[in-house]
Amino acid sequence: MSLRCLIADDEPGSHLVLKRYLEELPFTEFAGSCYNAIQVYQFLKNNKADILLLDINMPEIDGFALLDMLSAPPAVIITTAYSDYAIKSYEYDAVDYLHKPIRFERFVKAIEKASRRLNMQDLQLPVSSLEVRVDGRLVSLSPEDIFFVQSMGNYVKIVCRQKTYITALTTKELEHRLPTPQFIRIHKSFIVNTAHIREVNAAQVVLENEVLPVGKTFKKYLERFLNK
Repeated sequence: MSLRCLIADDEPGSHLVLKRYLEELPFTEFAGSCYNAIQVYQFLKNNKADILLLDINMPEIDGFALLDMLSAPPAVIITTAYSDYAIKSYEYDAVDYLHKPIRFERFVKAIEKASRRLNMQDLQLPVSSLEVRVDGRLVSLSPEDIFFVQSMGNYVKIVCRQKTYITALTTKELEHRLPTPQFIRIHKSFIVNTAHIREVNAAQVVLENEVLPVGKTFKKYLERFLNK
């Protein structure tokens, strides 16, 4: 089964790049091109799309206002030349945030995240292990063993059952490599493995041996997990 992807962007060059990327992937299908929010709104009234590749700065109605108009939007991947909207994109439950110019390998990771959210088989790179570099050597970690990830600037602390690892990655980079919805971000500094959650309240997540804070922006992800 293919993922139908709709491109929404006012720049023709962006359409060419994204369409070419979609053609490279055997499990995606180009659904159509829209150059403003009204075209997207009309398209989705009459056609199906699994993923919306959405630019924010479009004429008259921007990307976020468009999402407010849609009662049941597809999985959204933000594609923009601006970094200012990253936090706001979380509020709209965007699958991923791609900064232009978009690299192909980064695009593939975003599509894979969308496929997992849509409960489809990850056809490219199933995440059975996570390889990170620690003290100059490559360490292979099982996602099941990871309790949580904590930001430390340009490093992250990965807390596992038996050991804690420090690696030169950001939480954002690591988030793209962890399987969803098993791992969710609960705070700008924390990503948690939902399999290890023991207790939850409005301000905290309790794991086996840790209590982690819940950020206001990320409460909806936790609520969605609890509802499931």
